Order: sequence, then structure tokens, then C-alpha cells
Amino acid sequence: MTAPRLVRPETAQTFEAVYEGGYDKMYPSVDLVRLERWYFGGVPGKSMDYGCGPGTNGLHLLDSGYDVTFCDVAQAALKKVEEKLASRPEDSRSRAVVRHIDLESDSIPDGDQLYDYIVCMSVLGNLENRESVSQLLEEFHRILKPGGKVIVDINAPDTTYVHDSSGKVDTNSYLTVPRKGFESDEIVMYFPDSEEGFISMVEDAGFTIDDVGHMSFSYQDHVGFEYIVCAHRPE
Repeated sequence: MTAPRLVRPETAQTFEAVYEGGYDKMYPSVDLVRLERWYFGGVPGKSMDYGCGPGTNGLHLLDSGYDVTFCDVAQAALKKVEEKLASRPEDSRSRAVVRHIDLESDSIPDGDQLYDYIVCMSVLGNLENRESVSQLLEEFHRILKPGGKVIVDINAPDTTYVHDSSGKVDTNSYLTVPRKGFESDEIVMYFPDSEEGFISMVEDAGFTIDDVGHMSFSYQDHVGFEYIVCAHRPE
């Protein structure tokens, strides 16, 4: 069976349009800020912010002393990252790599066991199905050092994404708008049917689960709920 590509071209085009349309963030995820201190222990290392968007999570890591590889499918998002990096001191800029995700590839272009940490937040649900999510999780496992840690999250099904979708296109996959408030095409997004389902996907990729939590909110006519998993590659 051929491995799925890491991202559908249609999804990449949609996010390109979202960022070209002005979407940006000036602050990191509060969950990442808390988990970096607790789970990573405030011990800097070689890290990857996969699906970095405008770079706020990776910039938090960079400002905290980590080496950071910023990866995204949208060139417009990476341009925002580079603009923000330009205002950082040279020492910080020297610890940053900005890289476009190859839309034709089914793998991450890094050797095995290179990273201490991977952050992938508000990204996995933008993939089209379970196979695509599993492929990316297996790639994370491959490029992490033994003992390396990952923080990943994914949208639960009881969210506005599903409620406002055009309908189901596959098992747990829906055609829906990825960013409320920004005009864009719909994309195929994957929603595991339960917390246990997401945990099993992370474990099947070879990880040991250290903690499972969630983030939820309901405001401005948008209901959000994400499962958050902290896991490591066994020694």
C-alpha cells in the first residue's frame, strides 16, 4: 500500500489563501506555553514546530532557548515567520530554520532520530483521514531521538467544524471550513471519534503516552474541543 502524502494540495492551497487574506497570530497557544514548561521541563533542545502557521508557538520555543525548525504548507505563513524572525537578535535567528513542506512527499526530509521535541498543534485535524494522520505520527516517531517528546492535538467531532460541515466524505472525515471568520474553500478534515481513538493512533505510531488532556471553548458562535496528548519515543 502506498503511503499517503503528508498533505493534500487542495488543503495547502486553502491555507495559502487564508494567510494571504491576512490571518495571523501574535501570541502562542496558552496550552503550549504551559506544557513547554511542565512537559519539556524548560530544558531547551532541537525542536520542530510542524504546521507552524504564523510561527507563534515556534517563536515561543525560540525565545525560550530552543533550536527551532519551522515547517508549514503555506508560503504566505512562512513569510510571516521570516518577518517576525527579522526582529529577533542574531543569536535567535541563528537557531531558526524555516522550511516549506513538500506537497509531493510522504515523509519529512530529515534523518532518523534528530529532534528532542516536536510541537504539532491545531494541525492533525487538517489532514484528510486516519491514514494520513497515522503516517505523520510515524514520521514524528522516526525523526525523534529515543526519549524525545511530542505534543500533538486534534479536534474532537463535537465542534463547529463538524456541525457546520457540508457533510461526511469518509469515516470520521468531513468537508468543512478550517478557519472560522476567514473566507476560504472547504477542506477535508479528520475527527477521531473519541479520545481513546486518538490515543490509540499515537500509541500505534510507537509512542508512550505520558499525559492526555483537552482544550475547550465556546464563544462567538464557535464551539471548539481538542484532545491534547503528550508522548515520548521510548528509549
